[in-house]
Order: sequence, then C-alpha cells, then structure tokens
Amino acid sequence: MAASVLDLLYDTLDDLEQDRLNRFRSYLKADRRIRAGKLENAGYTEIVNLMMEFYNQKEAVMITLYILRKMRQNQLAEELENKYEEDCTVDWNKVSEQIEVTDLLPEKVSRTKVEKDLWLQELLKTHKIKMKMKVEQIFEGKQIKKANLKEVYTELFITEGDIREVNREHEILLIDDAFKTCKAQNKTKHEAIKCNDVFNLNKDQQEKIVLTKGIAGVGKTVSVHKFILDWAEGKANDEIDFVFLLPFRKMNCIKDTKISLLELLQRFNPELKDLETTQIVHICSCTLAFIFDGLDESRLPLEFKSGMVTSVKERSSVDQLFTSLVNGSLLPSALIWVTSRPAAANQIPPEYVGLTTEVRGFADQQKEEYFRKRITDEAQASRMISHIRKSPSLYIMCYIPVFCWITATVLTDILTGKDEETINTTLTEMYIHFLLIQMNLKSQKHDQKTERERTKLLDSNKTMILKLAKLAFEQLKKDNAVFYEEDLNACGIDVHGDFESIGMLTEIFQQEAGLHELKTFSFVHLSVQEFLAAVHVFLCYLDKNMEELQFFLEEKQTRVWYKRLLFSQSALHADIPLHDLLTHAVNKAVQSEKGHFNLFLRFLLGISLESNQKLLKGLFTHNKDSRDSITTTTKHITEILHSQDVSAETSVNLFYCLLELKDDSLYKQTKEYLRTNLGKPLSSSMCSLLAYVLLMSEEVLDELNLRMYTRSLGGCLSLLPVVRCCRKAILSMCSLNDSCCETVALALQNLNSPLTELDMSSNIIQDSGVKLLCEGMNSPHCQLKKLSLDFCMLTDQCCESLSSALQSSNSRLIELDMSDNNLQDSGVELLCEGLKSSTCQLEKLRMGSCNLTGQCCESLSSALQSSNSRLIELDVSNNDLQDSGVKLLCDGLKSCQLEKLRLEQCNLTGQCCESLSSALQSSNSRLKELDVSNNDLRDSGVKLLCEGMKSPNCHLEKLSSSSRSPADGSPPSGGLSCCYQFVHLARSVTSVERRPGGGGAGHGDDRDWVRGRAVPEIRLFSINLTDQCHESLTSVLQSSNSHLLELDLSFNDLQDSGVILLCDGLKSPNCQLEKLSGKAAYHRGKLLSVSQVHQRTWRAPRQSPSVQRKVGIQCYCVFIRRSHVALHYRNRSHRNPVLLSLERHGGEQPAVFCEDNAPLVYQAPENQVVFVSVGFLKEMSGFAFVDDFSKPVGKSKWGPSSV
Repeated sequence: MAASVLDLLYDTLDDLEQDRLNRFRSYLKADRRIRAGKLENAGYTEIVNLMMEFYNQKEAVMITLYILRKMRQNQLAEELENKYEEDCTVDWNKVSEQIEVTDLLPEKVSRTKVEKDLWLQELLKTHKIKMKMKVEQIFEGKQIKKANLKEVYTELFITEGDIREVNREHEILLIDDAFKTCKAQNKTKHEAIKCNDVFNLNKDQQEKIVLTKGIAGVGKTVSVHKFILDWAEGKANDEIDFVFLLPFRKMNCIKDTKISLLELLQRFNPELKDLETTQIVHICSCTLAFIFDGLDESRLPLEFKSGMVTSVKERSSVDQLFTSLVNGSLLPSALIWVTSRPAAANQIPPEYVGLTTEVRGFADQQKEEYFRKRITDEAQASRMISHIRKSPSLYIMCYIPVFCWITATVLTDILTGKDEETINTTLTEMYIHFLLIQMNLKSQKHDQKTERERTKLLDSNKTMILKLAKLAFEQLKKDNAVFYEEDLNACGIDVHGDFESIGMLTEIFQQEAGLHELKTFSFVHLSVQEFLAAVHVFLCYLDKNMEELQFFLEEKQTRVWYKRLLFSQSALHADIPLHDLLTHAVNKAVQSEKGHFNLFLRFLLGISLESNQKLLKGLFTHNKDSRDSITTTTKHITEILHSQDVSAETSVNLFYCLLELKDDSLYKQTKEYLRTNLGKPLSSSMCSLLAYVLLMSEEVLDELNLRMYTRSLGGCLSLLPVVRCCRKAILSMCSLNDSCCETVALALQNLNSPLTELDMSSNIIQDSGVKLLCEGMNSPHCQLKKLSLDFCMLTDQCCESLSSALQSSNSRLIELDMSDNNLQDSGVELLCEGLKSSTCQLEKLRMGSCNLTGQCCESLSSALQSSNSRLIELDVSNNDLQDSGVKLLCDGLKSCQLEKLRLEQCNLTGQCCESLSSALQSSNSRLKELDVSNNDLRDSGVKLLCEGMKSPNCHLEKLSSSSRSPADGSPPSGGLSCCYQFVHLARSVTSVERRPGGGGAGHGDDRDWVRGRAVPEIRLFSINLTDQCHESLTSVLQSSNSHLLELDLSFNDLQDSGVILLCDGLKSPNCQLEKLSGKAAYHRGKLLSVSQVHQRTWRAPRQSPSVQRKVGIQCYCVFIRRSHVALHYRNRSHRNPVLLSLERHGGEQPAVFCEDNAPLVYQAPENQVVFVSVGFLKEMSGFAFVDDFSKPVGKSKWGPSSV
C-alpha cells in the first residue's frame, strides 16, 4: 500500500501547475506538521516525500484531499479519492482536537458525508428560511409600505470594473457617463453581469474577494438581497452552504467590543447559537459566503498588515475580524463579497481583490420597466416616461433606482389633472414637491391645496424639518450618510419623541435596528440629504447665522459680514449680497476633490430663485430678491467654464447649475457653436460641456473633427466619447494612445451606432489599440465602412486582429488605410487571410511605406485571385517590391476585380513592364488606373506598357509615370529617345507630378489618386520629353479616333521644332483638344499661323513673376484666317478679362480687331511679357509667342505660370 499511496500522491501533485503547487505548499505550511524551512522551494516530489515522512498514509491522503478542495481542484480530489484503496472517512473528533492546536479548519472531505448529518441539514434549512425572511421584503420610503422583492425587482446593469480606478467625482454624475460608456455591453470587461454570478466569475482567481462598487441608491444592497433570496430558494449558487449578511452600519455599533467571529455570526444569526465544538467544525468545513454591505458606511479603522486573527474562537475587534477574513488568515477558503460606494472602495488593497464589479443602475429599457411595474395605469406610466425624457436632469438621475421611486412619487401626484406642458422640470422643484408630499400624507394631493394651506403645513412641521436639515448639513460636511443616536442628539432631535409624532420621517428619514438595541439612521437617499442641507444653508443666510456660513466664506469675507451686521441699524436690513454666498459655494464645490458638494450646490442655487422660495414659504421667514445675485452668479459660473480647466464632472455640474437657475444661455451658445462651426479652440472645460450636451441630446453629427474644437490633449479626451453620436470621426493628430481606443471600440458596439468613417491617423495607438478597435468591429452593431490607421506606430502583430475582424460575419469595412506603419511582409500575409474570407467586404487597401518587399506580393496575388476577393483598389507605393514582386503581383492581376493599382517609387525597372503589359492584355483584367511613377522604367519599359495598352482587352484609363522635377525648378536635361505610342485615346493616360520631398502614396491627396474627370486627358509632367516626341503627339491629335481634350506638356524641353510639329496636329479637323498647358516650357518664339481653326474661346492666363523680368518683347499678334474667334486676355494691369472679337483679315500682316472692326495692336509695356493664347484652345498657359517684328530673345528659364 505504501508504494501505491506514494504513486497516487506523485501523480496527483504532478498534475498541478507551478502556481497552484506553490499554493499547495503554502496551505501545507499552515498545518505546521512540517517545518516551513523544509517546504521552502520544494518540488512536488520533495513535498510528497515530506508528507509520507511526517504523516501516515491515511493522513497524507486526507491532507492532500483537504488542500485540493480548498484550492477548488475538485476533479483532482475526486480522482485521488476514487483511486485510494482504503476507506477514506475522516475521524472528526481527532481532527477537531488538531484544530484547537493548529487552527486549521478542514473543508469537507466528502459532500455526501456532510449531507448525511441530519442536524446539519436541519440547520441549513433553518438558516435559509431566516435569511429569506431578512431579504424578501423591500422598502420604498415608508416602512409600512412593503413590497415583495421578486415582484418589484428590475434587473440592474452590472459590469466588471477595476479596483485601481478610484472615482472621486460626484456620484450622481458618475451614473450617466458610466452607463453610456458601457452601453454596448460588449464581451470585454463591460459585459453585463448577473448578481448571482459574482462568485462563479471569481472562482479561478487566487484572490478571493469580490468587490462591488456603485453610487448611493444605485442598487448594491438590492443586488445582494436578490442574490441571497435566489440562493435561499435554491435557484442559484447551491454549492454554497451558508451565507452571512453583515452590514457595516450595524457592525459599527460594536466597534469598541472584543468579539470572536463565531460570536459575531451568532449575533446576526441566532440559529447558530448553542452549537457544539464538533458542529462548529462541520460548519466551518462547509462552503461559507460572507457579504459585507456598505463599506462606505464603515466607521471602523481598517489595518490589513497587523493584528491578524486565525481562529473563529479568537476574540478581537470587529475591524480585525473583517481584515483577517479579507487577507485570508481567517477561514482562507471562505467566499467574501464587499459592496461600497466608489470613493471608499480603495480601502481594500488591490492585492486581495480577485473581481471588481460595478452596479451602473438602470438601462433605458430597465428604467421604463420599473415605472410600468410601479404605475399600474399604463397611460399614466407612458405620460410619466415621456415627461422624464424631456428633462435631461431628471432623465440622468433616473438611472438610479431610488431616484426613480422619488420621481414616480412626485409625478404621480403632480401629473394628475395637470397639463404636462406646465410642469416644472428642475431638480430643486422636484425635491420641493417631494417634501411637500411627505408632509401631506393624508390627502397626497398638495397641488389641490391653496398656497395658504401649504404654508400652514410647512410651518407646522418647520421645527422638525429644520432639525433634519441641520443634521443633513453637518453630516454632509463629514461625508457621512449613516448616522447614530449621538449625531441626532447633537442637532436637537429626540430619537424617541420625534419619531413617534412625525409620520413623514419614515418617508425621508429611515431608522433601522442594529445590534444591542442600537439603531442606525439615514435619509432615504443621499440626494435628499443634500437637498435638506441646502435648505439649512439658505435659511442660515436669511437669518444672518454667520457661524454656519463660515464653512463657505473666507475668514476675511466673514469679518466683513460681521461688520455689516454690527453697524447696520437692523439686522433684518443688513445689506449682505446673496451672490457672495452663492459664488463662494460654487468655489467650494469646484475645489472639492470628492465632489460631494456638487448636487448640494445645484439645490442651493435652485432654492435661491424667488419662485422656489415661495414654494417653501412657511419654512423661510421672508423671501430674498435674488435677481441681481442670480445674474452675478451666472456670470461667475460662465467665467469658470471659459477660463479654467476644471474636471469634466465639474463642468457638467456647473452646466446643470445654470439650468437650475433657469439660465439656458450657455446651452444655446453650445448649440450655436456646433451650428456655425467657427473653429475657435475651446477650453478643456468647454470641451467637456460640449461633449455632454451632444451625448445627452443624442443628436447625430455628420462629422466630428476633434482638431476643429481643441488643440489640447485634455480637450480631445473630453470630446472623444462623442464618437458615439457621429457618422464620420476625424481623430487624426490628437495625441491619442491605445487606451483611447476602448472608448472608440465601445462606440462601435453601441446599438444603432451611426459611425461609418473613422480616421485615427498619426496617433500612437499601437498594436494594443488596434486590437481594442477590432473588438468593436466584431460587434453586430458596428457599421464602420472606412478606417484610416496611417502612421499609428503599428507592426505586423496588429494584423492578426485586423484579419480576424475582416473575416467576421459582422464586418462591413470596405476601405482600410494602413500606410506608414511597419507591417512588413508577415503582416501582409496575415491581412491576406482576411481578404480571402467570404465575409470580407474590403474594396480598398492602402499599405504605402509599410516596409514591404517583393515576398509579400505572393500573398497579395493569391488574395486577389480568390473568388471571395472584392478588392478594387490597392496601394503598395514606397515599398521595396522590385521587379520580382511586381511579377508575382501580376499573376493575380490577370484574374481579379482590381481597378486601381499604385506602385509609385517601388524600385522598379523596365523589366517588370513585360509582366504588367501581359496583365493588361488579359481578358480578365479590370485595371483602369495604374501608377508607376518615380520608377526607372525607361523607354524600353514604356514601349512594353504601350503594347499592353493596344490590346482590346485593356481597360486602362489612367497611367501615371512621372519622375521628380529638379529642386530648382529648372527644365530637365536630356530626354527620351522616343515618346509614348499613344493609343486608345478615348482613355486617359495620366502622369502626376511629384516634387522633391513630396509625399508618396501614403501622403498623397485622394484628388491626385482619383482625378474624377468625364473627359480623357494626357498629363506628361517632367518625364524628359524632347521635341522628338511631338511627331507622335501630332499623329495622335490628327487621328480620327482621337477624343483627347486636355494636354499638359509642363517641364519638358520641347524646343521650337516640337511646338511647330504640335501645331500641325492642332490644325487637323479631327483634333478635339480644348486645353493645353506648358508650365516652365521654353523656346524661341515664332509667329504661328494656325489655319482652319474651329470656333473656340481663348484664355490668356496671368503672367509668371519670372516672366516679367524678360526684356525685348514689344508686341504679340496672332494671324487669324477664320472669323468668330474670341480672345480672353488678362494681366496684372487688367484684373478683369478683356474680350476682343477677331474678324477675318485677308492680309498677311498681323492684326487684331475690336468689335467695331477697328484695328487694335496691343503694345506691351516695357520689360513685360504677355501670355497670349492661340485660337484653337479654350485655355492655354506657359507659351510666349514672339512676332517677326520683335527683337530676338535668347533662351532662358521660365517659371510656371498660373492657369
């Protein structure tokens, strides 16, 4: 048997990964049977040998089973148990004795044995019944109003969060941004989580703590209760035996008492009393879950590094019991769930947290579901929902379940018998109505009462309301939301007498039984506390209570106020400006790190309005004329927004402060800014506000260009979420990084996402950012069709994600620009896998300057030949493809859909042209545009291309084959010995000029690439043509098949003979040429006689500055042998064109006639050259014609002229 057990243990521990083996070693150390030094760095063989040395065979198996199950390696444990030949039952008495010494509480070895203990089954049954009774009723407001949790529960939006993110902004503002950011509910960290799944999601983590964050009233406690209710009814988490609910607000009552964990559990769960030691051992060996609700309400000092408790019977402070459970020194296998408001969540060190979740409130659908459950009248519920949607302030806060209840309470009352259009929608008015309703419990219809009756009602409850208001303010300053009897006594509230006499307290102020007959108190929601705190401060202002107002005022300002009171004849008539208080309150809220005065500020400003003061008449002794103060305060808030870079949350809150003052001027300015598109940079604060307005209005923009609104990184980040509501987003050159891509990815996943074009060029988003974008592109809601990632510091590693996105059935992408990234051949190979997919929709792919070689062309060729390929445009310019790469590529060109191919500056020679020519002649070729500019093709290569163009199968319409012009602008020297043999002149053969330093394929404007023209054109920019080529050009112009309308001969050495030859072609009746350009062309001028010219319009363009320096030319004339030819002449002295009608003149002398047939000879000013267009053209530029009577002019360089 010894050898058998040894082998079993060897095999079992050998299956453990290194990290789990380390955990096994740590648990074994806790038993203290084997010295820690012996186990240090021991492998699985040494561990088994030590166990066999210090334990007998049965004990070795027992301890192994115990540790494996504690590590949740249940499959390994079952295999070991099944293979063990002897009966592996546990001697619990022996174990319990061992526990007293070692404090190591073994987990159940076999669940079947535990279930056989009838007393434990009975205890579990009783415990579940008791827990169900605790959580099955939910209280909304009055404690006499109970509702079944199952009937009113509405599913909350819960997502995975990050413990490292500590939210310090005001919680009310968190809910909208958090929900809208994660609205997509994608399968990343923002996937919606069910409350019953929190422990299952954390089961594979070494850290056992689940931490749930959420703002006050968002549903954390309700989620906990729903978890317990479903567990108690056997609907979920049946693997958990005991669940213990321990609210911090109740544990605060025993913070100064020494108590053991067992005693603590017995106080909260009386059914656990009178248990024997062996029974306690049984319970501790079960699966236990501890839920600590409301860490933000804790008043316990939490120290995780000292004073640890290791036994359930050891007495200590409550805070040490909690920290010992969290760090694992006490009941290391227990499950722990902690809930907290965001600002307090960081009290637990991140190293103990395995899963962080965040309750985000109601989604739109869930919110509507809540109102329809609560309001049985369907018509009234619909009217209520419609009203809420019209008020952004109410609409935001209704993501919070408790605020939904407050809103439903108020609107049920004021919507009855009242025109919806007359209902006020500010937050302050809503809470004033809520307060009035609670004081009018009998009729529940305060609107039916007269102002006098309402005043009487407020006056009768004034004493208690003001006490509660004082309590609210004092505890708000301390950031406390839970109070105790001593806190109430400090504000003059009699816990026993006041609660007996005032029924309204159960609606807005709650009391809850704690331990030892102690009670805890809180307002029904944090916002109610902030509203009453604002009431208290405004009343202190009216009563000149300077002691209370010192919290807001600087010491100097307080002394000024005191002097005013002392020297005033009557304190009631003391001139203390209200705007002093309000502006100082604004500054206090802006400076608050946690933002817990933001909502208070909105209420204070709202109460300052005279209309709201009248509603509260009865509480206030008199009203204050606040019109001038409101104007001053509004100006102060606007200045802060325009001049200071306050946080986004503060910007939004100040915006709502203005709305609370019923000042919508800033809102209108924001909308006007969008409409006029002034392009004036905004401050970061205004960017935040602009983003908020756009998101809340849900207006869809045609285009969002971040650089149009701001130049700062902070401003760009504030505006980035707006990508959710635009069709085209230009985010280039905004210093964005990979983390920003998550926001964009979520926008792509939004339901009804409008985003179809996205430009993120020139940002350092790197491969990690592209992976996030691809997660968004995989969403069924993604509508993206055009994506530009030019110059984004990408490598081949991102191509796998892009390829996967292209193959997704949800992919709609038709254009992708990856230029200026280090993709290399390996990246292209990955992308081509996506191009071959039947679901890929891509039509245009740009990969200029991507460090590619000819090796990638084989993958590209294969992708092009794929039957699934839809690619019609490919740009691989500025890559070292060489002739070998182009030859491979041409194999694909012979059988594909490609229409546009750019091979500019790819280190090509004439050798590749044979393959290109063959591809052009293929019957399956669809190529219409080809750019081989800035390559050394030479005459031989061009001739080969022309052979391909002669084929009837050739569809080529544009050919670009330019070279670089000299840096000094001078004409090129030398030239081709022959010119292109132009054929198929219905097509357009194009050459695009590239100047030194100019961009290549990745930098060129789309207008260079697709010059959408309805007419054919030939552009021969700087390709070293000489006059020898003009015989071919003349032949082209005279051809009966010629449809050529434009000819550009700029930057070529044409010479006189070339121009003369050209004119022979222009005389032909077949010539259709309408536009001729010749920038920087030069020659000795001759008087040109053009005969048989059809009726045309001539234009003489502006002169080049360099031309003005030429001398010796006096007169320019044109021989006209056909009538009705018009000349348009324009120079610097004549800003407007002068139309001259030229009539037929029989003589040989050059003459120009006006409309009245009077001869007119234009004498040019001295030292000036005039460009004159010849009669056969609509437009002509760059040529100077010198008549026979002029002084000869030598050859010189001419700069380009403007057309």
